[in-house]
Amino acid sequence: MKKTIFILGAALILLSSFSGVLKSAGEDLCKAYFPMDVGTTLTYENYNGKDKLQSTDQMTVTDVIESAASTLIKVNIKSADKKGEETYSNDVEYVCEDRLLKVSMESLMDSKTMEAYKDIEITMTQTELQIPSNLSVGQELPNAAMEAVISTNVMQVMKMDFKNYRA
Repeated sequence: MKKTIFILGAALILLSSFSGVLKSAGEDLCKAYFPMDVGTTLTYENYNGKDKLQSTDQMTVTDVIESAASTLIKVNIKSADKKGEETYSNDVEYVCEDRLLKVSMESLMDSKTMEAYKDIEITMTQTELQIPSNLSVGQELPNAAMEAVISTNVMQVMKMDFKNYRA
């Protein structure tokens, strides 16, 4: 559970770090969150207070599909611990539409973790994570949430809530 919350937080931090990458992205400023060249890989090394490597995060743009109304950006996200062992890997799709960057909260879930529940019924409800293309200081972002109810037959085994609310 802590790992999933960490990964959601890391994804948000990585998203916010892209905001200045492309200042001249044309009319759709939402593209400023990601480099638009397929194959581009961004690597982030995370250090502790003693300058020791704790983890590495990699985001690779695998596909960009543009239409008149939106842009779909497919990204492979990988994280590794300080020993280089992979701790997270997932393909995530971001959509730039209506001057918003949108991502499904469900897509941020670790696919390896969800594989453990493949023979169990999972019901998910969610609101998208949305980030405006024109962020400003003090701006309030829309809340985003996801609920996963895991059950077998008629018995609820577990319920997980993920919320991205401002404090």
